[in-house]
Amino acid sequence: MKLRSLLCVASMTFTLIAPSSFVRAQAPAAEASQAQAAQAQAASQGKFGFLVFYREDDDATRAMAKAVTDLAAQRPDTVLPIFVQVTNPAEAAIVRQFNVERAPMPLAIATAPNGAITGAFPQRVTADQLAGSFVTPAMSHCMKSMQQGRLVFLCVQTTPQAVVPQGVNEFLADPQYVGRGDVVTVQAGDPAEAQLLQELAVNPTDPNGTNTVFFAPPGVLVGKFTSVSGKGEIAAALHKAGKCCDDPNCKHGHAQQPKPGAVR
Repeated sequence: MKLRSLLCVASMTFTLIAPSSFVRAQAPAAEASQAQAAQAQAASQGKFGFLVFYREDDDATRAMAKAVTDLAAQRPDTVLPIFVQVTNPAEAAIVRQFNVERAPMPLAIATAPNGAITGAFPQRVTADQLAGSFVTPAMSHCMKSMQQGRLVFLCVQTTPQAVVPQGVNEFLADPQYVGRGDVVTVQAGDPAEAQLLQELAVNPTDPNGTNTVFFAPPGVLVGKFTSVSGKGEIAAALHKAGKCCDDPNCKHGHAQQPKPGAVR
């Protein structure tokens, strides 16, 4: 899926499902339901789980179920379909986990092996939309962090040893931001990440080129930075995006914010 679309999906999913559910989605109840066990199985096998939540066995549910099962037939090594009737008491745990009690039905939710939600499609879905739910491992980690309400830096490496730029380390150590962010590292030559890095226009071999991309929840690309970008430059970009804190009265939050999914 294109980066712009991924960020739009992240923002849309936050609107569709309450943000608190993303945190719960990573911590199932002690007694897992059958659907939760299936989701755990998908994760252990490195597969994407495609959950179809429904109330009634109607035409809309059948159409959505067919789209998901067709995708699973085409990609059996990467897709596990999971069906959840929200009125079934035995599946109450996963309904609470994803906070979909009041969501429009049927509802398809795609989850990456690490638990990140990579797509949410209420009432109807196309094959192309489902196929667009596949993301690279690095992007799934970025999305998971954002879905947990955290800032995230995607740092591209040119050597096997992970080296986080000094400006990023200093930013994350600042009292205003400490404990609020994550770092995701990726190797520049990793073929699994080639499309993502191309879309991000990352060129880590250029000393003056982008090697770090900064995201903020729910799905905002805050900025791109080089190895010499300092803490002040990074913080200024966050202030400009209006994502520096959760205070609605913060003076920085009055700056014009990018639309969800906007890529600068």
